[in-house]
Amino acid sequence: MKPLHARSYQILTIILSVILLALVGKFFLGSSTSQAQDGREMITLTTSEAAHIRGEMRHFLTAIQQISQGIAENNMGRVAEAATVVSTGKTHHAPITLMAKLPPEFRKLGFSLRSQFDEIATRAEAEEREAVLKQLSVLLERCNACHERFTLIGQK
Repeated sequence: MKPLHARSYQILTIILSVILLALVGKFFLGSSTSQAQDGREMITLTTSEAAHIRGEMRHFLTAIQQISQGIAENNMGRVAEAATVVSTGKTHHAPITLMAKLPPEFRKLGFSLRSQFDEIATRAEAEEREAVLKQLSVLLERCNACHERFTLIGQK
């Protein structure tokens, strides 16, 4: 028979493993959504979580405006800089608890959007103005797809 402390460690390990699996499962499965009156999937979050997501969207819009301005001025350096600010390489402080509440498709669109900003930055650094315009169009299609499919509801 094993000593009591060894058995306690085994039990603790099992409990922590179950908790970890539950959290990982929750992260990958996301939250359940309900349907809004306009037919979109309604994502219910706390007021602060919804504000965080909307703030990220405003950052995306600011970057898109700066990218558009850079294209209009034929200033690919400005385009690359604006795209890099919201790219995958930057830290975006979304709490793991918030990420777990988001449906997988919503997260997938968000990650692909950041990847699209990466692609715009790369094309801008290579001075590929036409390619930047095409990538910007793809990026805006993804924004529209997300807004057509989802709506956020912030509750206390």
